[in-house]
Amino acid sequence: MTPTEQCDVLDEHGNPTGQMVDRETAHQQGLWHGVVRVWIVNPDRQLLLQQRSANRKAFPHLWELSASGHMQAGDTAVQTAQRETLEELGLTIDAANFELVFRVTKELTVPDVGSDNEWGENFLVERAVDPADIKLDSHEVAAIRWVPIGELALWYADRPTDFYPRPNEWPRMITLLRKRYGEL
Repeated sequence: MTPTEQCDVLDEHGNPTGQMVDRETAHQQGLWHGVVRVWIVNPDRQLLLQQRSANRKAFPHLWELSASGHMQAGDTAVQTAQRETLEELGLTIDAANFELVFRVTKELTVPDVGSDNEWGENFLVERAVDPADIKLDSHEVAAIRWVPIGELALWYADRPTDFYPRPNEWPRMITLLRKRYGEL
């Protein structure tokens, strides 16, 4: 989503208010809006991480989950997840493969951006990915890395500042993945 594309303004319960604004206005005014997070896990029980590009206004160079983005006005969370996965990673994923695992709110003041008040839909995608199929959007993504879930848990516990600040999401997803796949 570009800064000028419209997003639906949400109320404090995550319901659309009927108002639409561009992403920049949503951040400047601290308006609630929808976002998606996509966590891709391969058959080897590794999570695909991306490193944010130096071009990113917010938190460049930090490690991030597989794909994420703002919901455009009128789009569903799954449509947004499909779009962001294609834009950032070049991967086309069928809507049926996105499993909604949790929904969270995030209130974060971002330097040079504003107040990022988000309702986040977190999706898990379990699938094999051929490395040749990945086409990074260099404006958004500098690198990718497959990380075993146990290693991710240790890395995040040791150096959480290496990661995009999602204090309500990283621990929750790591716990969910460790329960689902066993202690790794």
